[in-house]
Amino acid sequence: MIKIKKSAAILLSLILTVSLFASCKGKETRDVISYADTNYNFEQLVKDGTVPELKFKLGANVDELTAFYKQESTSSGSEFEFNTEEKDNISSFSYGTVTYYCNTDKKDAGISGIALFDTAYGFSSGFTTIDDAKEKIKKDYNIITPSDDDGFFIPGGLPEGSKAISIDQNNNNLKIYFVNDKFIAIFLSNGNFSK
Repeated sequence: MIKIKKSAAILLSLILTVSLFASCKGKETRDVISYADTNYNFEQLVKDGTVPELKFKLGANVDELTAFYKQESTSSGSEFEFNTEEKDNISSFSYGTVTYYCNTDKKDAGISGIALFDTAYGFSSGFTTIDDAKEKIKKDYNIITPSDDDGFFIPGGLPEGSKAISIDQNNNNLKIYFVNDKFIAIFLSNGNFSK
């Protein structure tokens, strides 16, 4: 009887260990395939107000976005909460590493700002260098020193010495932020956004 229990415990431990490694491997492979070798048309994405990793883009309906993320946050297995906040005439809608913004008095105009940490446009936080990004973007960008206002969405603000790549298309602006030459976040906005 003891041998059977011991064998069952060992077998169960082995199955759980294999399952753990298999699930981790699948996620890692997906990330590499999804983001590593993507060639984005940055001019078109900025013009369209789109971040490829996100469901909603600039101009998206605030009520639809809110309903979607409330549903996501209450679904089983969700690790993130959906939060909303209104402060200084800016409404924010946060889920995980993304925060959408709109001016409270212009909600009918839809989302006017998107901040995203972690992975954006195929850039990975802490891994992608500013040189990698310049090579991927190829043209029509400026390297800037961000102002204090630029980092309003980053807890504690941007550290001294930060840099950003800025891309303007039509009325939209994308800033890709770097600290110590490593990617940390993006902020995509349109002309309706004012801080």
